[in-house]
Amino acid sequence: MFLLFTENPSVFAQINNAQFLYQTFPSAMIVGQSYPVSITMKNTGTTSWIQSADYKLGSQNPQDNVIWGISRVTLAPGEVIAPGEQKTFIFYVQAPLTPDIYNFQWRMVDLVGWFGDFTLNVTITVTQPSIVVSVKDFGAEGDGITDDAPAIQNAIDSLPPTGGAVYAPAGTYMLGTSAGGVEPYPDGSLIQSALIINKNNVIFGGEGTQTILKLMPHTKMRVISVTSQRVTVEKILVDGNKAERNGTVPWPYGDVVDGLVYGSSMSSYMTIRHCEVKNGIEGGLGSWLSSYVYIHDNFVHDNGTPQAGGEGMSIAGTGNVGGRLINNVFSNNTSA
Repeated sequence: MFLLFTENPSVFAQINNAQFLYQTFPSAMIVGQSYPVSITMKNTGTTSWIQSADYKLGSQNPQDNVIWGISRVTLAPGEVIAPGEQKTFIFYVQAPLTPDIYNFQWRMVDLVGWFGDFTLNVTITVTQPSIVVSVKDFGAEGDGITDDAPAIQNAIDSLPPTGGAVYAPAGTYMLGTSAGGVEPYPDGSLIQSALIINKNNVIFGGEGTQTILKLMPHTKMRVISVTSQRVTVEKILVDGNKAERNGTVPWPYGDVVDGLVYGSSMSSYMTIRHCEVKNGIEGGLGSWLSSYVYIHDNFVHDNGTPQAGGEGMSIAGTGNVGGRLINNVFSNNTSA
């Protein structure tokens, strides 16, 4: 019999390992929309997974892809997953912009490299919205004069409960009529909004800076409020018309509201991308008590006044979880 001793028998090699347990995901998605997913892994190694040591869930098939808008999912600050413990990563992904069938697979990774099981590879079918309507078909003029708010709201309201896409061609769409109230002011009255997206699975978009949504003079309302799930607002220019609205008094007086494009407490998985938001007497973009907000690649500038305040972006309320803010540019807003 041979016995092998080390100089310090209490020291053993530290091993990273992981076992895939289960995952939840939608089997079909609409292009550009955001969806919740979850993946549960078990630490079967001898090392603890620590956020400060850069343990993450990483995309595979192909490795390091950004097909789903994200390639890494981190642990929470200070989180430690000890050997034998499980970790459920709950996050949201954004469907690709091109219809096709895509792989969905993940694996654990740290600063040293990849380790443990791959998740079960699944395929997800991404399709275009089943219904696409143009605001022009509902009477919107886009001439810089006509109050187009009722026509655009009618286009939104025409979508079925399952959602669809609303397209605004190039033009300047003036907004002077409220579609209704959303969150309350401190006195209990409701913040008004020119447009309310209140159906799930909706894409509202235009032709970039050539599609302008502009508040009419002396209006006290948001441009867009989102009160539903999986809504994308993209490729539009929002103009708060600061020169013709009263922002010389503190919020919530004068014509001041909280922001020009806002997600409400009833919204989740809202995406705002590739938009320009400017000239508000209030904040530009934001959400109140929303969850899983994804705001990226926007240009937000010249919002707010010294009297009313107004930030480029505000993600407020304890209900906000899972927000991602990426590649936004802020310039000359009263606050951050």
